[in-house]
Amino acid sequence: MPTATFGSSFHIWKNGDALDLVHFAPAHTDTDIYIHFQKADVLHVGDTFFNGFYPFIDESSGGSIGGMIQANEKAIAIATSSTKIIPATAR
Repeated sequence: MPTATFGSSFHIWKNGDALDLVHFAPAHTDTDIYIHFQKADVLHVGDTFFNGFYPFIDESSGGSIGGMIQANEKAIAIATSSTKIIPATAR
């Protein structure tokens, strides 16, 4: 069970890096977030982006293909040419 929750976004400092945790509109599920490690310029998008295989969209928990597209558009808008993006991993 989570020990901390947040509404639409949360900003914290960990190990000398600023982290932005931001909620996507329903995409893979209805609780998707991204984590942007600002100093490291790493964007963890989890199960909203799949590389090399068809995405799993959990419609039973609010996910949709339209939400997946919107989540990826939001992630791309944050990323620069040097941002490392961490996608979902094969199950």
